[in-house]
Amino acid sequence: SDGLIPMAVALAGAADATGPLVRASRARLLRAKPRHLNASLWQGGSEKRQRVPPQGEWLDVGSAYELGLQIGARDRLIPVYEASPFREIPRMPGAKGVWLEVAVNGVGFEIEGDAVQDLWLPYDELSEQLWFTVRPMRAGVAVLRYTLYYRQNVVQSNRLAALTVGNGPDGPGAGLEEAE
Repeated sequence: SDGLIPMAVALAGAADATGPLVRASRARLLRAKPRHLNASLWQGGSEKRQRVPPQGEWLDVGSAYELGLQIGARDRLIPVYEASPFREIPRMPGAKGVWLEVAVNGVGFEIEGDAVQDLWLPYDELSEQLWFTVRPMRAGVAVLRYTLYYRQNVVQSNRLAALTVGNGPDGPGAGLEEAE
């Protein structure tokens, strides 16, 4: 109401007052270890899960697999194109972590059960493993997209591609010609 010059003076005063807080927050972010949203495929059900080798393994169309998602140090067994860690989750005073949401959808995959699940992320520890049951539905290539949300904002979105092979009466490879 008093014009732009008094407003600029007031904003400069606010910036001076919050400057140390912003610098401390930036310094804490730079010291924080980078964390990644790691994805891996497993087979055998929850009782006797075995990890599907990330390279050279074909998934059987129609078979159920478990998509495991976890936040922590980058899983070096998983080949990732342009892996990018995230540090965007702010720390809340007095809290030990935050709740996030993870959503999974597929192109060529069917998601069984809830496609969106909550995930507790401790500030200074690994998250628990989150499980989604997925089933490839076409031969060739099938893709899963998994997206991490914080307060309904996308933090990170990734894709996992898998080579799939038909498992019908004609044996392995049935249906591949359909995908071409």
